[in-house]
Amino acid sequence: MIILGQGAISRVSLYVEQVSRIGDVMGNTIRLEPLQVYIDPSAKPVDRRLDALKAYWRGKADAVGTLPSRAQITPREMLPHLPSILLLNVSGQGRFPKDFSVRLCGTALDDLFGQDITGMRLDELVSPQWVKLAAGALAVAGLHRCPIRFYGRIDVPGEVGACLEAMVMPLSHDGQQVDMLLCEVITIRQMDLHAFPELTADLQQALGA
Repeated sequence: MIILGQGAISRVSLYVEQVSRIGDVMGNTIRLEPLQVYIDPSAKPVDRRLDALKAYWRGKADAVGTLPSRAQITPREMLPHLPSILLLNVSGQGRFPKDFSVRLCGTALDDLFGQDITGMRLDELVSPQWVKLAAGALAVAGLHRCPIRFYGRIDVPGEVGACLEAMVMPLSHDGQQVDMLLCEVITIRQMDLHAFPELTADLQQALGA
C-alpha cells in the first residue's frame, strides 16, 4: 500500500497513469492519509453492483470510441443502481479541476448524508481541511479518463464510521473534456468486510484491539 498525504495528489495521478499502462502488477492501493480513504487504480470492486455499473460505462465508451456523455447514460438502463448513484458536475481550469457539485443524488445517499445534497458543492460536503485532497482524488478519474475505485471509513450524518465502496467514472459532452463524474456509492456489507483488510485493521485500531 502507498500512503500519500495532503500535498501529494500529483503522485496519485502518476501512479494511476502507471497502472493504466502496465496493469495492476503490484496490487497496490493508495491511502489518502490521514483519512481512512483508499484509492484502487485498478478499479476492481468487491461489490458486483459496482462492477456492473463499470461494465455499463465501458459499453457506452466502447460504442462511441471515447468517453461517453451524460446523454448516453439512460436511467431506465440502470434502474438497480439509481438509489446509490451520484452525478457530479466538474468545473475549473488546469490539470486538476477544482470545483465539483452534486447534479443528482440517489435516495440511499440522501439517507446516508442525512439530507438532500443535490446542488451542494464539494466544500459543503467535506471538511475544509480535506477539500483539496478530496477534489484532487476525484480529478484523477477525469485526468486519466478511466474508472477509479474508492473505499474507506468516513463519518457522515447518517452513520458514524460508515464503510463505503465507490466507483467513479468520467463523462464528457464532447469526448474530450470531462465535465461530469458518474459515481455509485454503496455501503459495504458485513459479509464483504473480510475483503477490505485495511478497513478492518483501522477499525481494530480505533477500538483499541
